Amino acid sequence: MYRFFRGHVLGLAILTTILAAPGFADTLGTLSFEFEGAKSEWITRSREVRGKLRHSATLTKGSLLDTIDVTAYPEEAAIRERFAISMVFSRLLTENGSSEYGRPTGTTIIRLLGGITGPRWEARDISVSFDLTETSEAEAMLVGSFEGVFCYLEKVYATAQEDSCRPGSGAFHTRLVIENDE
Repeated sequence: MYRFFRGHVLGLAILTTILAAPGFADTLGTLSFEFEGAKSEWITRSREVRGKLRHSATLTKGSLLDTIDVTAYPEEAAIRERFAISMVFSRLLTENGSSEYGRPTGTTIIRLLGGITGPRWEARDISVSFDLTETSEAEAMLVGSFEGVFCYLEKVYATAQEDSCRPGSGAFHTRLVIENDE
């Protein structure tokens, strides 16, 4: 009887893992990163998670803030390791609340090594230049580059290890899915 239940529990666990795993639909673009003399290539993508399409490169439009979020992965099947760039734009700082994307009011760049709470490289002294073109009501094209000083943190909210800080730079070329946050 024990073997019967153990076999069914194991089978159920495997089936649950397969059903919960994301199905991949579309590559949106690329991101390259040069750090410590090595260049790595990453991809942005749309993927299906539990029947819903999720996009790793988005432009979210709100009444007060617009946000560009780009999350890139080292390969199509990767989930835990990722490279994330987030730029926030205030409509209050533009003329007539327009959505002109000049200089972001806030920029975050993080290279996650093992999931959201795990070790990471966080950038400071960030410089970003980009060109954003809305190609339709549902999509935009983002092309640009970035550089900063990347410091190693063992976990979320940890203090950066100052002796680990090194310059890094990269470029991105990706489609953004436009979402309205209203």
